Amino acid sequence: MLVETAERVRREAAALLDAARSTPFNDVFEHAGKHYLRVLPAVNQVPSRLDHGSLHVFIKEVGSTERRINQSLVEDDAFWAWAVIETLRHTGVRAEELTELTHLVPDQATFALSTTARRRRSSAWRFRQMM
Repeated sequence: MLVETAERVRREAAALLDAARSTPFNDVFEHAGKHYLRVLPAVNQVPSRLDHGSLHVFIKEVGSTERRINQSLVEDDAFWAWAVIETLRHTGVRAEELTELTHLVPDQATFALSTTARRRRSSAWRFRQMM
């Protein structure tokens, strides 16, 4: 259930971000039965900073509290939550090992994951042989 929920939240956040990105600033768009307004951040409204504005995508749900949502961060959080769940599920690393992996460059992390997974499989095999 956790895996399915994380996958669904990640897919929904990514779809909403894609829909918002394809919408011009200050236009309303519909996604999953709700209406959203693509917001132009204040930093992007300064003429001298048009090429240095925010890369984040901001939206507001129309008819709601009008609270501005940084959909880029929502999608990013959903992705990393899913990635952590999948990493724990497929490798069996401990939380401490996972924390260490987040500080490695991708090649080092891949090597560390494969080494850890191989070590865990061989330990499980040795344990079963002892039984």
